[in-house]
Amino acid sequence: MFKKKKNKDAAKVNERKHPRYDFFQQAYYRIVEENDTDAEECWVNNISLGGLCIEIGNNILTEGDIIKVVYKVITSFRKDELRVMYIKKVINNWRYGCLFIQADEKRDAIITKYIEKTYFDKKT
Repeated sequence: MFKKKKNKDAAKVNERKHPRYDFFQQAYYRIVEENDTDAEECWVNNISLGGLCIEIGNNILTEGDIIKVVYKVITSFRKDELRVMYIKKVINNWRYGCLFIQADEKRDAIITKYIEKTYFDKKT
């Protein structure tokens, strides 16, 4: 009765270095080149060791933009620069897949701890 829809972005998914994990929380972003602007609210949709996916209500960002995002992982606040890699309209919001620009071992350790605790900790 229903046919499974082929994922047009399957090639992009296979290109990913790191798996994504659900990570829903309020955060704030600012476009780096526009230093005089205030930080705007966004929602983080998922996280990986490679980057974040954020959602905002308008289509203000373009691919290649550099943004700073302030967010919290477990008990650690982070302020990272990311590059917008893709844009997708989702219902009434815009979803932006963003790549961390600089390597950061401390950030990687915090994200790994979150993933292990949330998805792999089997304590009962």
